[in-house]
Amino acid sequence: MKTQCTKRQRDESHESASLILVESLPRDNKRQCTDTNKSSQIPIKLIPEDLLVNVVARVSSESYIDHHNMKVSCRDFFHASKDNYMWQQVSLEKFPLIPWSLKEAFDYFMQSCKEGENIEALFRVGLQELKSSVGNIEKGMKDLKMAAEKKVLPGSKIHICFNFIMLRR
Repeated sequence: MKTQCTKRQRDESHESASLILVESLPRDNKRQCTDTNKSSQIPIKLIPEDLLVNVVARVSSESYIDHHNMKVSCRDFFHASKDNYMWQQVSLEKFPLIPWSLKEAFDYFMQSCKEGENIEALFRVGLQELKSSVGNIEKGMKDLKMAAEKKVLPGSKIHICFNFIMLRR
């Protein structure tokens, strides 16, 4: 069924306005199933699991929102996002130190990174525990010790951390 709508169009002399009927084309919103559509869904199944984990880790390093969007976009990415190795590889360099929005999502993301023994997450959570007035100092020290044992963090971060601890006592 064709529908009609009106569109205002001025004539070339711009002296008067007239209404011109414009017919819209009928539209079929159903996706047509063709062989090309079927073949475009297969390649992700051919990607090895460890490569999928690396892809998810790289995307997750940009933001926890990107991590969530990738996780819900495809079942294979969802399963790859549960891998502990992925949580270890996530870079938190671009993440804010203090989450100003979506705090619950951010906290869940950081907790998952910590459980996956992500060094940056252990360091951040440990410092947050130490600086918090209601924080658990022993828990913060444990997280910082785990981060220090990995020996990947620059020595300056660990040095700053222990100076901070000594000043607090």
